[in-house]
Amino acid sequence: MGPFLLLFVTRSERVRWMDKIPVWARVLIVTIVVVIVGWKTIANIATEYLWYQDLGYLGVFWKSMEARIAVAVTIFAVTFLFVAVNLLSMKSASRAMPRRASLILASIAGVLAAGFSTGLWMEFQQFVHATPFGKTDPIFGHDVGFYLFRYPFLREVYRGAVWVVGLSSVFVILVYLFSGSLIRFSRERVEEPPMGNRRRRPRRGRLILEQADPRAKLHIGILLAIVFCVVACGYWLAMRGLVYSDRGVGVGASYADVHGALPGMRAMFFVSVAAAVLMIISGLPHTRTRVPTVGLMASTVVAMAVLSFLAIDVYPGLVQRLYVTPNEFRAEEEYIAYNIDFTRSAFGLDRIVEQEYAVAPDLTRADIDSARVTVDSIRLWDWEPLLATYGQLQGMRLYYSFNDVDVDRYDIDGKLVQVMLAARELDAGSLPPQAQTWVNRRLKYTHGYGICVSPVNEIGPDGLPTFLLRDIPPAGPEGLELERPEIYFGELTRDWVIVNTKTEEFDHPIGDTNKSTRYAADAGVRIGHILRRAMFASKFSDVRILLSSDITSNSRVLFDREIGRRVRKIAPFLIYDSDPYIAIADGRLVWIMDGLTTSDAYPFAERYVGGINYIRNSVKVTVDAYTGQTEFYIIDHGDPVAVTYSKIFPGLFKKAEEMPQSIRAHVRYPEDLFAIQAKMYGMYHMRDPEVFYNKEDLWAIPNELYGGAEREVNPYYVRLALPGESDMSFVLFVPFTPSRKNNMVAWLAVNSDMDNFGRMVAYKFGKQRVVFGPMQIEAQIDQDAEISKMLSLWNQSGSTVIRGNLLVYPIGGGLLYVEPLFLAAHTSQLPQLKRVVLCDGTKVAIGHDLWSALSQMLSEAGEEMEGGAPDGDGPADARKVARDALDLYEQARERLRAGDLAGYDSIQREIEELLRSMADEE
Repeated sequence: MGPFLLLFVTRSERVRWMDKIPVWARVLIVTIVVVIVGWKTIANIATEYLWYQDLGYLGVFWKSMEARIAVAVTIFAVTFLFVAVNLLSMKSASRAMPRRASLILASIAGVLAAGFSTGLWMEFQQFVHATPFGKTDPIFGHDVGFYLFRYPFLREVYRGAVWVVGLSSVFVILVYLFSGSLIRFSRERVEEPPMGNRRRRPRRGRLILEQADPRAKLHIGILLAIVFCVVACGYWLAMRGLVYSDRGVGVGASYADVHGALPGMRAMFFVSVAAAVLMIISGLPHTRTRVPTVGLMASTVVAMAVLSFLAIDVYPGLVQRLYVTPNEFRAEEEYIAYNIDFTRSAFGLDRIVEQEYAVAPDLTRADIDSARVTVDSIRLWDWEPLLATYGQLQGMRLYYSFNDVDVDRYDIDGKLVQVMLAARELDAGSLPPQAQTWVNRRLKYTHGYGICVSPVNEIGPDGLPTFLLRDIPPAGPEGLELERPEIYFGELTRDWVIVNTKTEEFDHPIGDTNKSTRYAADAGVRIGHILRRAMFASKFSDVRILLSSDITSNSRVLFDREIGRRVRKIAPFLIYDSDPYIAIADGRLVWIMDGLTTSDAYPFAERYVGGINYIRNSVKVTVDAYTGQTEFYIIDHGDPVAVTYSKIFPGLFKKAEEMPQSIRAHVRYPEDLFAIQAKMYGMYHMRDPEVFYNKEDLWAIPNELYGGAEREVNPYYVRLALPGESDMSFVLFVPFTPSRKNNMVAWLAVNSDMDNFGRMVAYKFGKQRVVFGPMQIEAQIDQDAEISKMLSLWNQSGSTVIRGNLLVYPIGGGLLYVEPLFLAAHTSQLPQLKRVVLCDGTKVAIGHDLWSALSQMLSEAGEEMEGGAPDGDGPADARKVARDALDLYEQARERLRAGDLAGYDSIQREIEELLRSMADEE
């Protein structure tokens, strides 16, 4: 007889049959059933536990789980007790609501409430570990930390209380009504008086309302008192919520909110408290009203609804229409100032140092000489064409791929050099179809290999980059030594793999053969016994993990190898910059990511796209490309959000001082954060409320031509000496134009060097003269007859001209606009940097490289570039060679006018050889 036969036997037979089964067998059967049903869940939890254990972040794993369980248990207990006490208190309606049914309903309510509340674990932890900001709101005097850490949790608790208390009250009242415990009608018995010999006959009298059960009356009174207390709490929270109002000119409480809605909410708060007291009094046994609960409830609810509508909707609307609208600026000036102040604080704009920069009309050789360190580091290469070039020149094999090109700086042979670099990752999906086997994808092709590095300002033969680090195995100069070039963790490593198996891993190609390797790190989750293999087989839905004879007890599983997924799994409460970058640190490859702390609850602060109104770059994250070891560093202990997270997760974050110097040298300011701050600064550089109200000086990020299409200028990383400073800095900056205009009015820079990290400077150009913006410079370039003719001819000769980023450098007292021109043949798609276009606002020049373009630009002003460099310390015959180069340049211009591109290109190469010979002689 099987267990299913139990369905067809009587209860007594079933009991006798069950008694024959030993206790251990019953436990075994239950265990087997539970394991079969919950195996997938058990396997996922167990493997996640092992993953966190391998990384050393078990504290994070347990903290999130414990917090979820604690919140769920607490919410379940509170909901269960509230509902159960109310249902069990209905003794007069015990037939309508039996005890067992009451407990079942209370349990269901508790489970539902707990299920909906598990997502509140982080809000609860922030409530407990709140950190003050030291800045208070001007209306209620609460610290900003109250709004970021405590108000969100209180608001969610209120919403939950509304549902639980509201539904419980409705249910209890309905049960009382249907059971007759609250209201019961009967007819009055009336007897007619006798008439003569006729007997008295009773007749049907009128309906009468009998007295309600005193216990039901008291119960309803108390329950409704709780309802109105919850309503009062809602009004208290709604008053604080006015700091997020959008009724006025900007986000935050407006005049109509403070002088209209706020008094109404305060009045309704006290009315709600009074209604709660009235409900309790009306429910007391000595109250003479026959059924006060129902009538009083209805009248009170209607009265409060009317009062709320008048006090919170009608009255503030009248204030807005009758007073604010005719006198908007005068009424809103104070609140506009609050919005400006809190928005600048929330986005870190109050840290920006503003300076005037009077732009000279054109550049001279003296300006070039004074800014030699900046000119030497001018960036010529753009990441997009360079990415295609890297792929063509350094891809090596089909399965290698470059996902992105990043900008960084390295100390090479004692000199700090700005470079562009990219990681050579392995994309197993690009293996040939016949090689797409399970062994190849999971055991053999496990990692990428090495990186490519090239200077930002050097152009090699045929317009290709000059490499500082290239090929496999990579070899580079001092400062770029690489001892561990393997990339097991990266941006493209989305597959799980198993290492230390009987199958050797492919390491890198050597000519026509391949070199093999074995994973040498003590990282990854050890597979070990058969149970773990079964769990991983279940997790990845791949039974071959169980069946493969290549897997041993020493094999390790590497999963969640994509660095973005990896860090988000450990710290999902952070927002991460969209551009991770790789760096060489102590001979190893290390990924660096920027963790951003954000919030949407900063009072009086304008919201950016997506709703955030507070953001900081307080966390730097590193991921070792070989071991996957992930570290989190707090670099801004002045950020209360980051401090709060460090309290919630002790042991997760390290101090900035613990970051190795080899990594500190490569930190940079996140581009996403800077773009957000730049766009907010376009409006919130206006600190005068009246100017802000009229939007008199609104700025915008300008557009540029890139690849023939118009698009918004992206912030870009460069090394330069900022105006008024002698030391070079690695900065991220972007220009500004007036809204709906093309002339440039300012540019904003932020320092990425660790010693001055996050220092922001805005250079305002003033209104004395017009400074051309990117699109106006693009128009000047297009209007140059020689350049226009060249571009037309190139685009018609089976090639595509790619116009690179137009960069703006402060040089001397003026501005130097730099735009590289790339040429890509349709057949090869190998972009080559063919020309560099320069402009100082008045003169446009073009050359094979920066120096030839500078020579042309200065020659148009009657000046010469001696020795191909701006310092003037060349040999005695440098002037003669420069004059020869100028003569050749004039010949080249004649060839270009005649349409002889071959002759033009030949003469330009002669000029290049002359300039290089001058540089070599120095």
